[in-house]
Amino acid sequence: MAEYVNKTELIEYINNAIEEYVAQGQNARAKAAAKIGVFVREIPVYGAKEKKSGTWVVPGATEQKLLALGNYKCSECGSMAIHRHNYCPNCGSYMGSV
Repeated sequence: MAEYVNKTELIEYINNAIEEYVAQGQNARAKAAAKIGVFVREIPVYGAKEKKSGTWVVPGATEQKLLALGNYKCSECGSMAIHRHNYCPNCGSYMGSV
């Protein structure tokens, strides 16, 4: 399973470590931490998206007749699905176990 790191929080952590090392007179460690901070800032972020969660909604009879595309509607994007899935096939929202 993939793990994600909040880049902003990591940079803040590194900056705090640099300040502590400088205050303690540990300049070699401060320089090393600064190099790591530069490296982290330059790492591009690929495909990391905020995880959305939604629910499957059973549309009312009138709406169901108008759409006639499926039996369930995603609460996040409004797309219709014939079957309930763990994820919305349109927007990727997690729907929980079905």
